[in-house]
Amino acid sequence: MSSSHYHSSWSPGKNPTNTVHVYDVAGGLWACAEWMASLGRKEATILAGEDILFHNDKSKVREVTGMPAHDQKLVAPLFNLASALLSLDINAN
Repeated sequence: MSSSHYHSSWSPGKNPTNTVHVYDVAGGLWACAEWMASLGRKEATILAGEDILFHNDKSKVREVTGMPAHDQKLVAPLFNLASALLSLDINAN
């Protein structure tokens, strides 16, 4: 389909599309991984740990091997990708 035949159902600005380049995401994830590797999981969880809330159907927990119980408290490091990208040296090769 050529772009001249494309028609949007919404007027401009009503349904914006936000994109990020895969290299930027990969770089941010790599920065987070390096940070976490330098500290170890336990220290990273202390510094950046956030509760992971259960939002699944509790009746289906037993259907998934290895899934934690719905009432088990889970904490994992949470990263802000924008902050991770800002920490990268954009002039590095």
